[in-house]
Amino acid sequence: MNFSDYGALSTLKWVLAQTPGTPPTALWVKLHIGDPGADGLGSPAANDVREEIPFGAAVNINTDGRAQAASNINVSWPSVPATETYSYISLWDDETAGNCWYTDQMLAPVPVTTGGAFVFPIGQTIDHV
Repeated sequence: MNFSDYGALSTLKWVLAQTPGTPPTALWVKLHIGDPGADGLGSPAANDVREEIPFGAAVNINTDGRAQAASNINVSWPSVPATETYSYISLWDDETAGNCWYTDQMLAPVPVTTGGAFVFPIGQTIDHV
């Protein structure tokens, strides 16, 4: 998982105690068909609806600085508007506007068909190295 420009700056400001920030009260996942870039705006999927996605507590998973958190629920889009392949996600602090905090590549691209459903299953992990 990669911090977005906003996520990296906010985190560094907090760590360096320049301006302790308030973490997002919720996160929304957005789907992408390619790398969304550092601002999270690139390569959006035709399915541009952001869905709220809660995560469990982050934990260290080894001693090299890697941490991860797992999603707590299935997140679904019941009817996708286009045939395409999802390959990245971005996480935002608002359902329709707000700030992108993180971006990440999916473990494997997921092809979807117009009118079909897409589910981001419970237990999906986000990690940071």
